[in-house]
Amino acid sequence: LSDGGLFVIHTPNLYYFEVLAAHLLPSGIVRKVARSLDGREDDDIFKTYYRMNTRRALKGLPGFRVVSLDPVETAPQLGGVPFLNLIESLLIRSFRWKLLRDFRADWIAVLEKTADNTTHSG
Repeated sequence: LSDGGLFVIHTPNLYYFEVLAAHLLPSGIVRKVARSLDGREDDDIFKTYYRMNTRRALKGLPGFRVVSLDPVETAPQLGGVPFLNLIESLLIRSFRWKLLRDFRADWIAVLEKTADNTTHSG
């Protein structure tokens, strides 16, 4: 990427409750849940590394200046389980409150490559 070039990232938020659960639970349990809720096969479930999934990590990426960094909502994923779908929907709505917005499902960041290879927050 050339100096001044823009890098756009859309990534899951580590602190979103479903992502955090997947991060903390053993992979065998995550695979079983993904199979039962999504109908995915084992070869469609990949090992996940959470390295650029927080506000802090995205703002601290060396050689880039943050142009914008916004948490965004998602639609409920647990539609097949009525009670869990209700809970999830209520949580998603609560993340609209300013105090809880950084717990939304995903981050969309626009980062600009800096010429001096330093990190700047915008």
